[in-house]
Amino acid sequence: MKVLAIVVAFVVWGVAISDRSRTSPVLTFDAVIQAPVEAINVAGNVRVVSMPDYVSARLRGPKELESGDLPTVTATCDLAGFGPGKHSVAPVVAAPIPFELVNPPGRILIELEKIDRLALDVEAPPGFSAVPASVELEGPASALAQVDRAVAVSISDSTATVIAVDEHGVAVPGVSAFPGAVTILLVAGYSPPAGSTMLQIGGAIAATAPSGDSVSEQLVLTLDRDSEALR
Repeated sequence: MKVLAIVVAFVVWGVAISDRSRTSPVLTFDAVIQAPVEAINVAGNVRVVSMPDYVSARLRGPKELESGDLPTVTATCDLAGFGPGKHSVAPVVAAPIPFELVNPPGRILIELEKIDRLALDVEAPPGFSAVPASVELEGPASALAQVDRAVAVSISDSTATVIAVDEHGVAVPGVSAFPGAVTILLVAGYSPPAGSTMLQIGGAIAATAPSGDSVSEQLVLTLDRDSEALR
């Protein structure tokens, strides 16, 4: 009987310890993070022109992880089926284990614009012709409206890379040229005007204007923005 009493006492003690461990609160900590916003499933005929870079979210994790680095979390916005216009979207944040999402980010405003295209003739530097003779600019309508011309930002041998710039010569973001590079060829029989300075481009001879403009300004391709828009 004495042995049985000891066994029963151990069983009761074990059950009590187990119950206490189950009911004891788990120590945690909360942290507010700034999650970068990522748009996914954007339709091919639209482009994001306005969207917050970050959103705030509150995570909760075990207390022992408080002194460590916080997890990297991304807030995704599924834009499948969204057309041009402004849309209120709820970003989705997936908390990594062992963290949990306590307060999700609020809804954000995302603006989409329809992608437009323009077919433009290429104007090469004096004494040169461009191949192909025209390029196509592609981008949101609001961005294309800022384009004043397209310039060659770098020239390697006879190939020039083209970007769209505004009236101040600043690159217009969100606008791409297709093709992105053109070939500049020397025009046969070209005679530079009096007072011009001779330059060599890819083995060919060209001339700068008598005004003394810099070489970089002369070796650009200017696009005629008054050309007819693509339909």
